[in-house]
Amino acid sequence: MTQRMTTGIEWLDSHLGGGVISGTMTLILGATGIGKSHLGISFAHQGKKEDGTPGIIFDMLSRGDSQNHQNYAKSLFDWPLESYQPIDLKELWDKSNLGHYFQVFEEQGKKVHRSQLTDEDWHRWQVKIQSQVQKIGQFFYAHFIRGVKRVVVDGVEPVTDTSESAQHELFEYLYHKVIQSEDEWLAREVLRQDYRSHSPLVHEHPYDSKEITTVFLQTTEETMIHDLIARKAYMGGLEANANTIILMGRVIEGDQIGRRLYIAKHRGSYASDQLIPFEITGSGLVETP
Repeated sequence: MTQRMTTGIEWLDSHLGGGVISGTMTLILGATGIGKSHLGISFAHQGKKEDGTPGIIFDMLSRGDSQNHQNYAKSLFDWPLESYQPIDLKELWDKSNLGHYFQVFEEQGKKVHRSQLTDEDWHRWQVKIQSQVQKIGQFFYAHFIRGVKRVVVDGVEPVTDTSESAQHELFEYLYHKVIQSEDEWLAREVLRQDYRSHSPLVHEHPYDSKEITTVFLQTTEETMIHDLIARKAYMGGLEANANTIILMGRVIEGDQIGRRLYIAKHRGSYASDQLIPFEITGSGLVETP
């Protein structure tokens, strides 16, 4: 029987045949303000009920307004979503609580597309990313050995060519070399020269990377749901690797603007083919008649 993870949004789970498929990636596409972060927070928080611990949120925001993850988590679930602080090796193995939120690019106001940058600026991005690799690996490994099975990636800017995006380059590394890697391989990457002395503890704290489910929130230039449905697939491997693709966009209803959600892909499962009306309320995303 197919193992699923519920999203924390009952009406969405019913349209997905019970939830997303465990161990896969879900790609959610939509313009700024459509409700992607609400959905991501709901999915992450559902881990507390379903997995015994909430999921983690990896924010790649590099410019513009804050995604307000902490505010959403507090108002929707009274969840004190705290930022991750680096830990030492002793803390790695104890049962202390860690922050579930990580913002990789601390400074904002930075461009992330190669076409917008000089060669020197692009090189600085590569150096910046490389400088964060150890900290990123520690964040994920520390949470995975504590039972986290849900990853939400947010803050990704619109893109027409993923090879031109520093954010997508980082995610390719993150997904294939961190999230999907076997636990022992990631432990070696995180511990490096300390691996041998800590190998007994590594084996005492196993986890199965095949159980980790990722939700990737991609901001688009398209705002209308019909434009999202008709759009050309331009994200290459990201869309091919995604088991589920959900589109969130707007429609014109007389003299008002409404919201619609459409499940464009849900491999290996039933999925509704409706344009599902919804709205954002104080309690999250709500399906409307």
